[in-house]
Amino acid sequence: MTDADWRMAHRSSDDLFGVSAFGLLTQILRLNCLTPTHAFSALGVRLNYSEDWSLRLRKSDKLRASIVKKMPSSEPLATLWDSSPWQAFGSGPGFANPTLTTCRECMRSGFHSNLFQMPWVNQCPWHRCPLASKCERCSTPFWKSVVRDSPILLCSCGFDPVDLKEILHESPDQIAKRVAMIRRYLKWAEKSRGSRDAFGFEGSPFFWDHTESSGNDRKPWWKPGAPAVSLLVRHTVASFQASCVDGELTRIARDISDTKEFFIELPTSIASSMRSVSSAVASQFPEDAFSARERVLLGLEQHSGAATERARMPIVLLPAFTVTTRAFFDGRILSMKAQMIIREISEAICREDCEPERMYGLLVALERIVCRAYAEATNISLTRVVSRSNPSPIGKLWSPAVIVRYKREKTFLRFLWMREKVNHENP
Repeated sequence: MTDADWRMAHRSSDDLFGVSAFGLLTQILRLNCLTPTHAFSALGVRLNYSEDWSLRLRKSDKLRASIVKKMPSSEPLATLWDSSPWQAFGSGPGFANPTLTTCRECMRSGFHSNLFQMPWVNQCPWHRCPLASKCERCSTPFWKSVVRDSPILLCSCGFDPVDLKEILHESPDQIAKRVAMIRRYLKWAEKSRGSRDAFGFEGSPFFWDHTESSGNDRKPWWKPGAPAVSLLVRHTVASFQASCVDGELTRIARDISDTKEFFIELPTSIASSMRSVSSAVASQFPEDAFSARERVLLGLEQHSGAATERARMPIVLLPAFTVTTRAFFDGRILSMKAQMIIREISEAICREDCEPERMYGLLVALERIVCRAYAEATNISLTRVVSRSNPSPIGKLWSPAVIVRYKREKTFLRFLWMREKVNHENP
Protein backbone atom coordinates (compact mmCIF):
# COMPACT_ATOMS: atom_id res chain seq x y z
CA MET A 1 0.00 0.00 0.00
CA THR A 2 1.39 3.40 -0.98
CA ASP A 3 1.31 6.74 0.77
CA ALA A 4 -2.03 8.56 0.88
CA ASP A 5 -4.00 5.29 0.45
CA TRP A 6 -5.48 5.30 3.96
CA ARG A 7 -8.81 7.03 4.54
CA MET A 8 -11.06 7.57 7.54
CA ALA A 9 -14.03 5.72 6.11
CA HIS A 10 -15.63 5.09 9.50
CA ARG A 11 -15.89 8.76 10.61
CA SER A 12 -15.67 12.23 9.15
CA SER A 13 -13.13 14.67 10.57
CA ASP A 14 -16.02 16.64 12.09
CA ASP A 15 -17.17 13.60 14.07
CA LEU A 16 -13.62 12.93 15.27
CA PHE A 17 -12.96 16.54 16.26
CA GLY A 18 -10.62 16.63 19.27
CA VAL A 19 -9.31 13.08 18.88
CA SER A 20 -5.63 12.68 19.72
CA ALA A 21 -3.08 11.10 17.41
CA PHE A 22 -3.06 8.10 19.73
CA GLY A 23 -6.87 7.84 19.59
CA LEU A 24 -6.88 7.90 15.79
CA LEU A 25 -4.09 5.33 15.67
CA THR A 26 -6.08 3.08 18.01
CA GLN A 27 -9.20 3.26 15.84
CA ILE A 28 -7.36 2.62 12.57
CA LEU A 29 -5.45 -0.37 13.92
CA ARG A 30 -8.54 -1.88 15.54
CA LEU A 31 -10.81 -1.40 12.53
CA ASN A 32 -8.27 -3.00 10.19
CA CYS A 33 -7.45 -5.84 12.61
CA LEU A 34 -3.83 -4.72 12.83
CA THR A 35 -1.46 -4.99 15.76
CA PRO A 36 0.96 -2.28 16.94
CA THR A 37 3.62 -4.03 14.86
CA HIS A 38 1.88 -2.68 11.77
CA ALA A 39 1.80 0.93 13.02
CA PHE A 40 4.83 1.89 10.95
CA SER A 41 3.73 0.29 7.68
CA ALA A 42 0.19 1.64 8.10
CA LEU A 43 0.78 5.14 9.44
CA GLY A 44 4.53 5.70 9.48
CA VAL A 45 4.68 5.55 13.28
CA ARG A 46 7.80 3.82 14.61
CA LEU A 47 7.80 3.67 18.42
CA ASN A 48 9.32 1.57 21.18
CA TYR A 49 7.06 -0.75 23.13
CA SER A 50 8.64 0.29 26.42
CA GLU A 51 7.36 3.87 26.14
CA ASP A 52 3.98 5.58 26.41
CA TRP A 53 2.84 6.01 22.81
CA SER A 54 0.35 8.75 23.68
CA LEU A 55 3.13 10.83 25.25
CA ARG A 56 5.52 10.39 22.31
CA LEU A 57 2.84 11.28 19.78
CA ARG A 58 2.02 14.48 21.68
CA LYS A 59 5.66 15.53 21.75
CA SER A 60 6.94 14.45 18.33
CA ASP A 61 6.18 16.69 15.35
CA LYS A 62 7.81 14.10 13.09
CA LEU A 63 5.52 11.26 14.16
CA ARG A 64 2.40 13.38 13.77
CA ALA A 65 3.53 14.51 10.32
CA SER A 66 4.02 10.86 9.32
CA ILE A 67 0.39 10.08 10.15
CA VAL A 68 -0.86 13.03 8.07
CA LYS A 69 1.35 11.94 5.16
CA LYS A 70 -0.03 8.41 5.23
CA MET A 71 -3.57 9.58 5.90
CA PRO A 72 -4.20 13.02 4.31
CA SER A 73 -7.83 12.97 5.41
CA SER A 74 -6.62 13.34 9.02
CA GLU A 75 -4.98 16.71 8.37
CA PRO A 76 -7.90 18.76 9.81
CA LEU A 77 -7.44 16.90 13.10
CA ALA A 78 -3.66 17.37 13.36
CA THR A 79 -3.82 20.93 14.77
CA LEU A 80 -5.02 19.49 18.10
CA TRP A 81 -2.54 16.61 18.36
CA ASP A 82 0.02 18.36 20.55
CA SER A 83 -0.62 19.81 24.00
CA SER A 84 -0.45 23.52 23.14
CA PRO A 85 -4.13 24.19 22.22
CA TRP A 86 -5.29 22.40 25.37
CA GLN A 87 -3.14 24.38 27.78
CA ALA A 88 -4.98 26.85 30.02
CA PHE A 89 -1.94 28.84 31.16
CA GLY A 90 0.33 31.22 29.30
CA SER A 91 3.91 32.08 30.22
CA GLY A 92 4.41 29.10 32.50
CA PRO A 93 5.58 25.67 31.33
CA GLY A 94 3.18 23.26 29.64
CA PHE A 95 1.39 20.77 31.87
CA ALA A 96 0.12 17.27 31.11
CA ASN A 97 -0.48 14.00 32.90
CA PRO A 98 2.70 11.94 32.51
CA THR A 99 0.98 8.71 31.37
CA LEU A 100 -1.95 7.74 29.18
CA THR A 101 -5.19 8.85 30.86
CA THR A 102 -8.66 8.49 29.41
CA CYS A 103 -12.37 7.99 29.99
CA ARG A 104 -13.34 4.31 30.11
CA GLU A 105 -16.61 5.02 28.28
CA CYS A 106 -14.77 6.87 25.51
CA MET A 107 -12.25 4.05 25.30
CA ARG A 108 -15.00 1.66 24.27
CA SER A 109 -15.20 3.56 20.98
CA GLY A 110 -11.42 3.93 20.81
CA PHE A 111 -11.67 7.67 21.43
CA HIS A 112 -8.89 9.46 23.26
CA SER A 113 -8.38 13.21 23.45
CA ASN A 114 -5.48 15.28 24.76
CA LEU A 115 -8.09 16.97 26.92
CA PHE A 116 -7.87 13.91 29.18
CA GLN A 117 -4.14 14.52 29.63
CA MET A 118 -4.68 17.95 31.19
CA PRO A 119 -4.17 17.48 34.96
CA TRP A 120 -6.92 19.95 35.92
CA VAL A 121 -9.53 17.79 34.15
CA ASN A 122 -10.41 14.90 36.45
CA GLN A 123 -13.60 13.58 34.83
CA CYS A 124 -15.00 13.17 31.32
CA PRO A 125 -16.92 16.35 30.43
CA TRP A 126 -19.64 14.49 28.52
CA HIS A 127 -19.84 11.11 30.28
CA ARG A 128 -19.36 12.64 33.74
CA CYS A 129 -17.26 9.70 34.93
CA PRO A 130 -13.80 9.85 36.55
CA LEU A 131 -10.80 9.58 34.25
CA ALA A 132 -8.61 6.51 34.61
CA SER A 133 -5.07 5.48 33.75
CA LYS A 134 -5.24 1.77 34.69
CA CYS A 135 -7.11 -1.37 33.70
CA GLU A 136 -10.29 -1.75 35.75
CA ARG A 137 -9.65 -5.48 36.20
CA CYS A 138 -5.94 -5.76 37.07
CA SER A 139 -4.78 -2.12 37.49
CA THR A 140 -2.11 -2.40 34.79
CA PRO A 141 -1.38 1.06 33.32
CA PHE A 142 -3.11 1.61 29.99
CA TRP A 143 0.10 2.61 28.24
CA LYS A 144 1.54 -0.86 28.89
CA SER A 145 -1.33 -2.38 26.87
CA VAL A 146 0.46 -1.56 23.61
CA VAL A 147 2.11 -4.90 22.92
CA ARG A 148 3.80 -5.92 19.69
CA ASP A 149 1.55 -8.82 18.65
CA SER A 150 -1.72 -8.07 20.47
CA PRO A 151 -4.56 -5.72 19.54
CA ILE A 152 -3.75 -2.26 20.80
CA LEU A 153 -5.01 -1.58 24.39
CA LEU A 154 -5.89 -5.25 24.98
CA CYS A 155 -4.67 -5.77 28.55
CA SER A 156 -2.36 -8.64 29.47
CA CYS A 157 -5.06 -9.92 31.86
CA GLY A 158 -7.36 -10.48 28.86
CA PHE A 159 -9.68 -7.53 29.47
CA ASP A 160 -10.46 -5.57 26.31
CA PRO A 161 -11.68 -1.98 26.95
CA VAL A 162 -12.34 -1.36 23.24
CA ASP A 163 -15.54 -2.45 21.49
CA LEU A 164 -15.38 -2.59 17.68
CA LYS A 165 -19.14 -2.07 17.41
CA GLU A 166 -18.86 1.16 19.40
CA ILE A 167 -16.21 2.47 17.01
CA LEU A 168 -18.49 1.85 14.02
CA HIS A 169 -21.86 2.69 15.55
CA GLU A 170 -21.24 5.41 18.09
CA SER A 171 -24.37 7.41 18.92
CA PRO A 172 -24.74 10.62 16.84
CA ASP A 173 -26.10 12.41 19.91
CA GLN A 174 -23.03 11.38 21.88
CA ILE A 175 -20.73 12.58 19.10
CA ALA A 176 -22.51 15.95 18.93
CA LYS A 177 -22.32 16.36 22.70
CA ARG A 178 -18.61 15.54 22.71
CA VAL A 179 -17.77 17.93 19.87
CA ALA A 180 -19.71 20.78 21.49
CA MET A 181 -17.98 20.30 24.83
CA ILE A 182 -14.49 20.14 23.28
CA ARG A 183 -15.12 23.33 21.29
CA ARG A 184 -16.29 25.01 24.48
CA TYR A 185 -13.18 23.91 26.34
CA LEU A 186 -10.81 25.09 23.59
CA LYS A 187 -12.40 28.55 23.58
CA TRP A 188 -12.04 28.73 27.36
CA ALA A 189 -8.40 27.57 27.21
CA GLU A 190 -7.50 30.14 24.54
CA LYS A 191 -9.05 32.94 26.58
CA SER A 192 -7.47 31.69 29.80
CA ARG A 193 -3.94 31.57 28.36
CA GLY A 194 -4.05 35.35 27.94
CA SER A 195 -4.95 35.95 31.58
CA ARG A 196 -3.35 33.15 33.62
CA ASP A 197 0.08 31.74 34.35
CA ALA A 198 1.10 28.79 36.51
CA PHE A 199 4.52 27.71 37.73
CA GLY A 200 5.96 24.74 39.56
CA PHE A 201 3.24 22.09 39.35
CA GLU A 202 5.37 19.60 37.40
CA GLY A 203 2.22 17.80 36.23
CA SER A 204 1.16 16.80 39.75
CA PRO A 205 -2.60 16.08 39.68
CA PHE A 206 -2.74 16.69 43.44
CA PHE A 207 -2.26 20.42 43.06
CA TRP A 208 -4.85 20.90 40.35
CA ASP A 209 -7.68 19.99 42.73
CA HIS A 210 -6.95 23.27 44.49
CA THR A 211 -6.28 25.67 41.63
CA GLU A 212 -9.76 26.91 40.88
CA SER A 213 -11.47 29.73 42.72
CA SER A 214 -14.98 29.36 44.06
CA GLY A 215 -17.98 30.68 42.18
CA ASN A 216 -18.41 31.03 38.44
CA ASP A 217 -14.71 30.50 37.69
CA ARG A 218 -15.10 26.80 38.45
CA LYS A 219 -15.22 24.67 35.32
CA PRO A 220 -18.44 22.66 34.95
CA TRP A 221 -16.68 19.27 34.96
CA TRP A 222 -14.42 20.09 37.89
CA LYS A 223 -15.48 18.20 40.98
CA PRO A 224 -14.23 19.94 44.14
CA GLY A 225 -12.79 17.93 46.98
CA ALA A 226 -12.03 18.69 50.59
CA PRO A 227 -8.88 20.86 50.96
CA ALA A 228 -5.88 18.82 52.03
CA VAL A 229 -4.57 19.62 55.50
CA SER A 230 -1.04 19.36 54.12
CA LEU A 231 -1.62 22.27 51.72
CA LEU A 232 -0.85 25.84 52.72
CA VAL A 233 -2.40 28.47 50.44
CA ARG A 234 -1.66 32.20 50.41
CA HIS A 235 -3.55 34.80 48.39
CA THR A 236 -2.31 38.20 47.23
CA VAL A 237 -4.18 40.92 45.33
CA ALA A 238 -2.08 43.70 43.79
CA SER A 239 -3.24 46.69 41.77
CA PHE A 240 -1.36 47.30 38.55
CA GLN A 241 1.18 50.14 38.71
CA ALA A 242 2.93 50.95 35.46
CA SER A 243 5.76 52.76 37.26
CA CYS A 244 6.81 49.50 38.95
CA VAL A 245 7.26 47.51 35.76
CA ASP A 246 10.65 48.72 34.54
CA GLY A 247 12.36 48.75 37.89
CA GLU A 248 15.06 47.09 39.89
CA LEU A 249 13.27 43.77 40.20
CA THR A 250 12.88 43.52 36.41
CA ARG A 251 16.66 43.84 36.01
CA ILE A 252 17.21 41.22 38.70
CA ALA A 253 14.78 38.84 36.98
CA ARG A 254 16.83 39.11 33.80
CA ASP A 255 20.01 38.34 35.75
CA ILE A 256 18.42 35.25 37.31
CA SER A 257 17.31 33.88 33.93
CA ASP A 258 20.77 34.37 32.40
CA THR A 259 23.15 33.34 35.17
CA LYS A 260 24.46 29.83 35.68
CA GLU A 261 25.12 30.38 39.37
CA PHE A 262 22.14 31.06 41.57
CA PHE A 263 23.18 34.14 43.55
CA ILE A 264 20.11 36.31 43.86
CA GLU A 265 20.37 40.03 44.28
CA LEU A 266 18.09 41.48 46.92
CA PRO A 267 16.21 44.49 45.59
CA THR A 268 16.00 47.43 47.93
CA SER A 269 12.26 46.91 48.24
CA ILE A 270 12.55 43.47 49.86
CA ALA A 271 16.00 43.46 51.47
CA SER A 272 14.57 44.78 54.75
CA SER A 273 11.66 42.32 54.51
CA MET A 274 14.05 39.40 54.21
CA ARG A 275 16.00 40.61 57.27
CA SER A 276 12.68 40.64 59.10
CA VAL A 277 12.05 37.08 57.89
CA SER A 278 15.28 35.92 59.48
CA SER A 279 14.34 37.52 62.81
CA ALA A 280 10.77 36.23 62.70
CA VAL A 281 11.86 32.64 62.01
CA ALA A 282 14.65 32.70 64.59
CA SER A 283 12.34 34.12 67.25
CA GLN A 284 10.31 30.89 67.16
CA PHE A 285 13.27 28.94 68.60
CA PRO A 286 14.16 28.70 72.32
CA GLU A 287 15.88 31.79 73.67
CA ASP A 288 19.06 29.87 74.53
CA ALA A 289 19.24 28.17 71.13
CA PHE A 290 21.77 30.67 69.72
CA SER A 291 24.94 32.28 70.94
CA ALA A 292 25.14 36.03 71.47
CA ARG A 293 26.91 36.47 68.14
CA GLU A 294 24.30 34.37 66.33
CA ARG A 295 21.50 36.39 67.88
CA VAL A 296 23.08 39.55 66.51
CA LEU A 297 23.46 38.03 63.03
CA LEU A 298 19.86 36.86 63.09
CA GLY A 299 18.58 40.27 64.07
CA LEU A 300 17.30 39.15 67.46
CA GLU A 301 19.57 41.59 69.26
CA GLN A 302 21.47 44.71 68.30
CA HIS A 303 25.26 44.58 68.22
CA SER A 304 26.62 45.87 71.54
CA GLY A 305 30.20 46.23 70.41
CA ALA A 306 31.45 43.75 72.99
CA ALA A 307 33.30 40.61 71.96
CA THR A 308 30.94 37.72 71.38
CA GLU A 309 31.58 34.05 71.78
CA ARG A 310 32.43 32.31 68.52
CA ALA A 311 29.57 30.12 67.37
CA ARG A 312 30.24 26.42 67.65
CA MET A 313 28.55 25.78 64.33
CA PRO A 314 28.53 28.72 61.90
CA ILE A 315 25.26 29.60 60.21
CA VAL A 316 26.23 29.53 56.55
CA LEU A 317 22.82 30.82 55.51
CA LEU A 318 23.22 34.29 57.00
CA PRO A 319 23.97 37.06 56.54
CA ALA A 320 23.64 38.05 52.90
CA PHE A 321 26.73 39.72 51.47
CA THR A 322 27.14 43.15 49.92
CA VAL A 323 29.13 44.20 46.86
CA THR A 324 29.43 47.98 46.74
CA THR A 325 25.80 49.00 47.23
CA ARG A 326 24.19 45.78 45.98
CA ALA A 327 23.15 42.98 48.35
CA PHE A 328 23.09 39.28 47.40
CA PHE A 329 22.36 35.92 48.97
CA ASP A 330 23.15 32.41 47.85
CA GLY A 331 19.96 31.19 46.18
CA ARG A 332 21.22 27.61 46.33
CA ILE A 333 20.01 27.47 49.93
CA LEU A 334 16.45 27.42 48.57
CA SER A 335 14.75 24.16 47.74
CA MET A 336 15.26 22.88 44.19
CA LYS A 337 11.58 23.34 43.39
CA ALA A 338 11.65 26.93 44.65
CA GLN A 339 14.70 27.58 42.46
CA MET A 340 12.85 26.07 39.51
CA ILE A 341 9.85 28.36 40.00
CA ILE A 342 12.02 31.46 40.42
CA ARG A 343 13.82 30.66 37.17
CA GLU A 344 10.54 29.97 35.33
CA ILE A 345 9.03 33.26 36.47
CA SER A 346 12.20 35.14 35.55
CA GLU A 347 12.19 33.63 32.06
CA ALA A 348 8.52 34.59 31.63
CA ILE A 349 9.30 38.19 32.66
CA CYS A 350 12.06 38.38 30.06
CA ARG A 351 9.90 37.27 27.17
CA GLU A 352 9.60 39.90 24.46
CA ASP A 353 5.83 39.52 24.24
CA CYS A 354 5.29 40.00 28.00
CA GLU A 355 2.79 42.84 28.35
CA PRO A 356 3.13 45.39 31.19
CA GLU A 357 0.12 44.05 33.12
CA ARG A 358 1.42 40.50 32.96
CA MET A 359 4.96 41.57 33.79
CA TYR A 360 3.78 43.39 36.89
CA GLY A 361 1.91 40.31 38.12
CA LEU A 362 4.96 38.13 37.55
CA LEU A 363 7.19 40.61 39.40
CA VAL A 364 4.90 40.50 42.43
CA ALA A 365 4.91 36.70 42.28
CA LEU A 366 8.73 36.66 42.06
CA GLU A 367 9.06 38.88 45.12
CA ARG A 368 6.62 36.78 47.17
CA ILE A 369 8.12 33.42 46.20
CA VAL A 370 11.66 34.58 46.99
CA CYS A 371 10.62 35.79 50.46
CA ARG A 372 8.57 32.69 51.29
CA ALA A 373 11.17 30.24 50.00
CA TYR A 374 13.85 32.13 51.92
CA ALA A 375 11.78 31.86 55.11
CA GLU A 376 11.46 28.09 54.70
CA ALA A 377 15.16 27.69 53.95
CA THR A 378 15.99 29.77 57.02
CA ASN A 379 13.78 27.62 59.21
CA ILE A 380 15.35 24.38 57.95
CA SER A 381 18.88 25.71 58.29
CA LEU A 382 18.34 26.96 61.86
CA THR A 383 16.62 23.71 62.83
CA ARG A 384 19.71 21.78 61.77
CA VAL A 385 21.90 24.04 63.87
CA VAL A 386 19.71 23.96 66.96
CA SER A 387 19.11 20.23 66.76
CA ARG A 388 22.61 19.59 68.14
CA SER A 389 21.63 20.79 71.62
CA ASN A 390 17.87 20.58 71.29
CA PRO A 391 17.06 17.66 68.98
CA SER A 392 13.96 18.16 66.84
CA PRO A 393 13.20 16.57 63.48
CA ILE A 394 13.30 18.74 60.39
CA GLY A 395 9.98 17.11 59.52
CA LYS A 396 8.80 18.21 56.10
CA LEU A 397 9.77 20.50 53.27
CA TRP A 398 7.49 22.80 51.34
CA SER A 399 6.91 22.11 47.65
CA PRO A 400 5.70 25.41 46.15
CA ALA A 401 3.52 26.35 43.19
CA VAL A 402 2.27 29.72 41.96
CA ILE A 403 -0.81 30.75 39.97
CA VAL A 404 -1.09 34.30 38.61
CA ARG A 405 -4.40 35.60 37.24
CA TYR A 406 -4.91 38.98 35.59
CA LYS A 407 -8.22 40.81 35.64
CA ARG A 408 -8.46 44.37 34.39
CA GLU A 409 -6.26 46.49 36.67
CA LYS A 410 -5.64 43.92 39.39
CA THR A 411 -3.47 40.84 39.70
CA PHE A 412 -4.57 37.86 41.79
CA LEU A 413 -1.80 35.57 43.01
CA ARG A 414 -2.23 32.21 44.65
CA PHE A 415 0.69 30.46 46.33
CA LEU A 416 0.29 26.79 47.16
CA TRP A 417 2.79 25.03 49.41
CA MET A 418 2.51 21.29 49.87
CA ARG A 419 4.28 19.41 52.62
CA GLU A 420 6.78 16.80 51.47
CA LYS A 421 8.39 14.11 53.58
CA VAL A 422 12.12 14.35 54.03
CA ASN A 423 14.44 11.41 53.58
CA HIS A 424 16.12 11.38 56.99
CA GLU A 425 18.83 9.06 55.74
CA ASN A 426 20.09 11.85 53.51
CA PRO A 427 19.37 15.11 55.37
